[in-house]
Amino acid sequence: NRAGELGVRAYTFDGDTRGMVTHNVPALRATALTTILSFYAMASTRVGSNFDIVHAQGVVVPNANVITAHINNARWLEGRRHLEGGELSWKEKLFGATVIPLERRTYQSPHATVVAVSETLANDIRSSYGRTGETVVIRHGVDFRQFNPSVRQRLRAPMRNEMGLADTDLLYLFVGDLRKGFAQAMAALPQVP
Repeated sequence: NRAGELGVRAYTFDGDTRGMVTHNVPALRATALTTILSFYAMASTRVGSNFDIVHAQGVVVPNANVITAHINNARWLEGRRHLEGGELSWKEKLFGATVIPLERRTYQSPHATVVAVSETLANDIRSSYGRTGETVVIRHGVDFRQFNPSVRQRLRAPMRNEMGLADTDLLYLFVGDLRKGFAQAMAALPQVP
Protein backbone atom coordinates (compact mmCIF):
# COMPACT_ATOMS: atom_id res chain seq x y z
CA ASN A 1 0.00 0.00 0.00
CA ARG A 2 1.03 3.60 -0.48
CA ALA A 3 2.38 5.72 2.38
CA GLY A 4 -0.38 7.16 4.54
CA GLU A 5 -3.00 4.88 3.03
CA LEU A 6 -5.61 3.27 5.25
CA GLY A 7 -6.35 -0.15 3.77
CA VAL A 8 -9.32 -2.08 5.13
CA ARG A 9 -9.90 -5.72 4.35
CA ALA A 10 -13.28 -7.08 5.38
CA TYR A 11 -16.08 -9.40 4.34
CA THR A 12 -18.57 -6.52 4.08
CA PHE A 13 -18.42 -2.75 4.37
CA ASP A 14 -21.07 -0.64 6.04
CA GLY A 15 -21.16 3.10 6.35
CA ASP A 16 -18.86 5.77 5.02
CA THR A 17 -15.66 4.32 3.57
CA ARG A 18 -14.32 7.57 2.10
CA GLY A 19 -10.62 7.94 2.77
CA MET A 20 -10.14 4.18 2.91
CA VAL A 21 -8.94 1.72 0.34
CA THR A 22 -11.29 -1.23 0.73
CA HIS A 23 -10.62 -4.83 -0.26
CA ASN A 24 -13.22 -7.56 0.02
CA VAL A 25 -12.12 -10.77 1.73
CA PRO A 26 -14.44 -13.63 0.81
CA ALA A 27 -15.57 -16.04 3.51
CA LEU A 28 -17.88 -19.02 3.69
CA ARG A 29 -20.57 -17.79 6.10
CA ALA A 30 -22.43 -21.05 6.72
CA THR A 31 -21.49 -21.35 10.41
CA ALA A 32 -19.32 -19.47 12.90
CA LEU A 33 -16.58 -22.05 12.34
CA THR A 34 -16.58 -21.83 8.55
CA THR A 35 -16.70 -18.04 8.75
CA ILE A 36 -13.66 -17.86 11.06
CA LEU A 37 -11.56 -20.44 9.25
CA SER A 38 -12.34 -19.33 5.69
CA PHE A 39 -11.83 -15.64 6.48
CA TYR A 40 -8.55 -16.44 8.29
CA ALA A 41 -7.31 -18.45 5.30
CA MET A 42 -8.31 -15.82 2.74
CA ALA A 43 -7.06 -12.85 4.79
CA SER A 44 -3.75 -14.64 5.33
CA THR A 45 -3.19 -14.62 1.57
CA ARG A 46 -4.19 -10.96 1.21
CA VAL A 47 -2.40 -9.29 4.13
CA GLY A 48 1.33 -9.32 3.56
CA SER A 49 4.16 -7.83 5.57
CA ASN A 50 4.26 -4.49 3.75
CA PHE A 51 2.04 -2.73 6.30
CA ASP A 52 3.22 -0.62 9.21
CA ILE A 53 0.34 -1.72 11.43
CA VAL A 54 -2.12 -4.58 11.01
CA HIS A 55 -5.17 -4.31 13.28
CA ALA A 56 -7.45 -7.34 13.56
CA GLN A 57 -10.84 -7.82 15.15
CA GLY A 58 -10.20 -11.12 16.93
CA VAL A 59 -8.43 -14.02 15.31
CA VAL A 60 -8.70 -13.15 11.62
CA VAL A 61 -5.13 -12.97 10.33
CA PRO A 62 -1.82 -14.44 11.58
CA ASN A 63 0.37 -11.32 11.41
CA ALA A 64 -1.61 -8.71 13.34
CA ASN A 65 0.21 -6.11 15.43
CA VAL A 66 -2.93 -5.06 17.32
CA ILE A 67 -5.78 -7.46 18.06
CA THR A 68 -9.09 -6.31 19.53
CA ALA A 69 -10.58 -9.19 21.51
CA HIS A 70 -14.31 -9.36 22.11
CA ILE A 71 -14.57 -13.00 23.27
CA ASN A 72 -12.46 -15.80 24.67
CA ASN A 73 -13.76 -18.97 23.05
CA ALA A 74 -12.03 -21.25 25.57
CA ARG A 75 -14.01 -19.59 28.39
CA TRP A 76 -17.13 -19.53 26.22
CA LEU A 77 -16.96 -23.31 25.75
CA GLU A 78 -16.27 -23.83 29.46
CA GLY A 79 -19.49 -21.96 30.18
CA ARG A 80 -21.40 -23.98 27.58
CA ARG A 81 -20.02 -27.22 29.05
CA HIS A 82 -21.16 -26.14 32.50
CA LEU A 83 -24.66 -25.22 31.26
CA GLU A 84 -25.00 -28.51 29.38
CA GLY A 85 -23.99 -30.67 32.34
CA GLY A 86 -20.48 -31.40 31.13
CA GLU A 87 -21.20 -32.42 27.55
CA LEU A 88 -20.93 -30.37 24.36
CA SER A 89 -22.43 -31.06 20.94
CA TRP A 90 -20.13 -32.39 18.25
CA LYS A 91 -20.30 -28.99 16.53
CA GLU A 92 -19.10 -27.21 19.68
CA LYS A 93 -16.34 -29.80 20.17
CA LEU A 94 -15.19 -29.30 16.57
CA PHE A 95 -15.34 -25.51 17.00
CA GLY A 96 -13.23 -25.72 20.16
CA ALA A 97 -10.72 -28.13 18.63
CA THR A 98 -10.05 -25.77 15.72
CA VAL A 99 -10.60 -22.23 17.01
CA ILE A 100 -9.06 -22.47 20.49
CA PRO A 101 -5.58 -23.52 19.22
CA LEU A 102 -5.78 -20.67 16.67
CA GLU A 103 -6.69 -18.20 19.44
CA ARG A 104 -3.94 -19.58 21.69
CA ARG A 105 -1.28 -19.12 18.98
CA THR A 106 -2.57 -15.62 18.16
CA TYR A 107 -2.85 -14.38 21.74
CA GLN A 108 0.51 -15.85 22.79
CA SER A 109 2.31 -13.78 20.15
CA PRO A 110 4.77 -11.39 21.81
CA HIS A 111 4.66 -9.23 18.65
CA ALA A 112 1.02 -8.18 19.06
CA THR A 113 -0.72 -5.89 21.49
CA VAL A 114 -4.12 -7.20 22.55
CA VAL A 115 -6.94 -4.78 23.23
CA ALA A 116 -9.59 -6.39 25.44
CA VAL A 117 -13.05 -4.87 25.91
CA SER A 118 -13.04 -5.64 29.65
CA GLU A 119 -10.66 -6.43 32.48
CA THR A 120 -12.34 -9.82 32.84
CA LEU A 121 -11.64 -10.66 29.20
CA ALA A 122 -8.02 -9.51 29.55
CA ASN A 123 -7.58 -11.79 32.59
CA ASP A 124 -9.30 -14.68 30.82
CA ILE A 125 -6.97 -14.35 27.82
CA ARG A 126 -3.96 -14.40 30.15
CA SER A 127 -5.18 -17.44 32.09
CA SER A 128 -6.63 -19.44 29.17
CA TYR A 129 -3.92 -18.81 26.61
CA GLY A 130 -0.87 -17.94 28.69
CA ARG A 131 -0.61 -14.44 27.27
CA THR A 132 2.37 -12.53 28.64
CA GLY A 133 2.51 -9.72 26.06
CA GLU A 134 0.94 -6.31 26.42
CA THR A 135 -2.83 -6.35 26.94
CA VAL A 136 -4.70 -3.06 27.12
CA VAL A 137 -8.31 -2.68 28.26
CA ILE A 138 -10.49 -0.30 26.26
CA ARG A 139 -14.13 -0.61 27.24
CA HIS A 140 -16.98 -0.23 24.78
CA GLY A 141 -18.15 3.35 24.47
CA VAL A 142 -21.75 4.41 24.94
CA ASP A 143 -23.34 7.49 23.42
CA PHE A 144 -25.32 8.83 26.38
CA ARG A 145 -27.24 11.21 24.13
CA GLN A 146 -28.78 8.21 22.39
CA PHE A 147 -28.86 5.68 25.26
CA ASN A 148 -30.39 7.18 28.42
CA PRO A 149 -33.64 6.92 30.42
CA SER A 150 -35.24 9.89 28.66
CA VAL A 151 -35.16 7.98 25.37
CA ARG A 152 -37.43 5.31 26.87
CA GLN A 153 -39.87 7.93 28.12
CA ARG A 154 -39.95 9.62 24.71
CA LEU A 155 -40.14 6.52 22.50
CA ARG A 156 -42.07 3.95 24.56
CA ALA A 157 -45.61 4.95 23.55
CA PRO A 158 -44.89 5.54 19.83
CA MET A 159 -43.03 2.19 19.52
CA ARG A 160 -45.76 0.26 21.32
CA ASN A 161 -48.35 1.92 19.10
CA GLU A 162 -46.34 0.99 15.99
CA MET A 163 -46.12 -2.62 17.19
CA GLY A 164 -49.83 -2.78 18.11
CA LEU A 165 -49.14 -3.27 21.81
CA ALA A 166 -51.13 -1.79 24.67
CA ASP A 167 -49.39 0.12 27.44
CA THR A 168 -50.08 -2.81 29.80
CA ASP A 169 -48.79 -5.56 27.47
CA LEU A 170 -45.61 -7.17 28.77
CA LEU A 171 -42.79 -7.04 26.24
CA TYR A 172 -39.48 -8.90 26.50
CA LEU A 173 -36.41 -7.71 24.62
CA PHE A 174 -33.36 -9.90 24.15
CA VAL A 175 -30.35 -7.90 22.99
CA GLY A 176 -27.32 -9.85 21.87
CA ASP A 177 -26.11 -12.93 20.06
CA LEU A 178 -28.65 -15.76 20.14
CA ARG A 179 -25.81 -18.14 21.17
CA LYS A 180 -25.31 -16.14 24.34
CA GLY A 181 -28.10 -17.16 26.66
CA PHE A 182 -31.18 -16.91 24.43
CA ALA A 183 -32.34 -20.49 25.10
CA GLN A 184 -31.86 -20.01 28.84
CA ALA A 185 -33.74 -16.70 28.75
CA MET A 186 -36.65 -18.31 26.89
CA ALA A 187 -36.73 -21.21 29.37
CA ALA A 188 -36.80 -18.74 32.29
CA LEU A 189 -39.66 -16.59 30.93
CA PRO A 190 -42.51 -18.75 32.29
CA GLN A 191 -41.05 -18.32 35.78
CA VAL A 192 -41.10 -14.50 35.61
CA PRO A 193 -44.11 -12.95 37.40
